[in-house]
Amino acid sequence: MKHASQSEFGRPRTAALSQHPAKGSHASATAPTDPYDKWALLQALTDAATLYELNHRTLGVLKALLTFWPDRTLTPDVNSCIVFPSNRVLASRLNGMPDSTLRRHLAKLVSLGVVSRHASANHKRFARRITGAVQQAYGFDLSPLARHSDHLVQQAAQARTAHHQLMILRDHVAVLRQSRLEQNPACPLVEEARQVLRRKPDLDALTGLKTALSEALSNQDTPPARPRFCDLAAAEMSTTDVQNERHIQDSLKQDFDSEGLEKNASETALENSELTLSNDCSDKARLETKSTCPAHRDLELNQILGSCSEALAFFPNPVRSWQDLLHLGDRLAPMLGIDQPVLSQAKQHMGPLEAAISVLCILQRASEIRSPGAYLRRLAQKASAGGFSVRPMLLALKNREKAACSV
Repeated sequence: MKHASQSEFGRPRTAALSQHPAKGSHASATAPTDPYDKWALLQALTDAATLYELNHRTLGVLKALLTFWPDRTLTPDVNSCIVFPSNRVLASRLNGMPDSTLRRHLAKLVSLGVVSRHASANHKRFARRITGAVQQAYGFDLSPLARHSDHLVQQAAQARTAHHQLMILRDHVAVLRQSRLEQNPACPLVEEARQVLRRKPDLDALTGLKTALSEALSNQDTPPARPRFCDLAAAEMSTTDVQNERHIQDSLKQDFDSEGLEKNASETALENSELTLSNDCSDKARLETKSTCPAHRDLELNQILGSCSEALAFFPNPVRSWQDLLHLGDRLAPMLGIDQPVLSQAKQHMGPLEAAISVLCILQRASEIRSPGAYLRRLAQKASAGGFSVRPMLLALKNREKAACSV
């Protein structure tokens, strides 16, 4: 009875065959692999990914496409290796990749010529079968991988060789830096080499740094001034708005965890303004200042509440100070449909107190204002230009109340 080991799964083929070599010959272990092996071609493309500007996500999409081809080898004939998965099935095999991201990576593969499209009349992917065999298919053709296999393998070998050379040069620079550090710790080349090695330098940067360190070690003195390799201009990254989908950014950072923090900030601002106004005043003058609006000395709290009496119907608790008025404006704004960024903008341009008074005035005229948020935003724009004051709004409300009473 022959024993079949279950531990050989996933190991290299050479490792599995080495336990049972062919009698009298090792040809099976040293035979070259199929030049059109799809997984070997994928590995070659992965090694040369930098040359083709491919990232791991695009390679993952290509790997998923290869899984739909039933054979392990590809054929170089045109339209001979067509796979036709739908975007939904392909995204499912990629662990739920978004559809827009999937389309972007597929377009990248097509533009590079790694795969080609064999589109139907309605641009759908499907296959026509006769007696179970596929006679005509529309989708992605994988044969370009096989047709360019020689060039791909050559580029992968060059990429691996360049990578090994870079690693050897990097190790050599690290050894030279350590020697220079032991010889002269204050040498600027030591810090420069540290900054270069912690990044991903190219071959030219490492070669120049190696030459400089070698000269410094041979001369045992500080080398002359020269360009710093760590200050070389980095390659400008290309950006595209395609990847920024449904991105909403609010540059005004607000703390929504509690209302107490915002209230404390408003109280601090009011206390500072009161201290400034009453620096040289007597105790009696300070008491008068607390009952008068800091922004408009001729406006009193009772006058504002009298003109904006509608707010008291929503919050019957008495408003005894300007801090209570600020808190009342913050609570009324969401009820009117005013978003927090709009209210924050109004506070920034008007001031916290005038923004709260404006909210109360908008509530008083809520039946006439279609969009309270847009109305407050317009008032904030006027305030930023220096052409806004709450006093005319309060006087207009007072005159309307007098006219209504006279009728």
